[in-house]
Amino acid sequence: MIDPAVNDWSLTLLEQAARFAEKRQSVLAGNVANINTPNYKVRDLPVGEFRQAMSDAVARQKASPSLGHVPPEPENISEDLFQAKEVASGHLTFQDGGNRNLEHEMTELTKNAMQHRVTVEMLASRLRLLETVISGRL
Repeated sequence: MIDPAVNDWSLTLLEQAARFAEKRQSVLAGNVANINTPNYKVRDLPVGEFRQAMSDAVARQKASPSLGHVPPEPENISEDLFQAKEVASGHLTFQDGGNRNLEHEMTELTKNAMQHRVTVEMLASRLRLLETVISGRL
């Protein structure tokens, strides 16, 4: 967890985004691991809801410039968004009742890995900037 003393709301949001992507990668990998499991229903995290929660947090920050760089409250990004849920699939349903699709899962794994990498790179960049400012090497 990023130290609140750093007092930069963008770090808090980037941390949440990285945590979400990590959790989602684990869920998607579980879907791939169970691709041959009879009756298996794919699971995922609520990506749209998480994006909306992040957008709302940014909007609240922009609407309250008097807050300065106060990090968003943890309850603004609900822990429910980090819980995997069974998803209805628009793909074929197998005779065993499963709704898995390897191509779809591999595509989602790849997209999520790229999103995670970009988020972590942005987080690292912000931390390097803070380190530079703190050390006075501008």
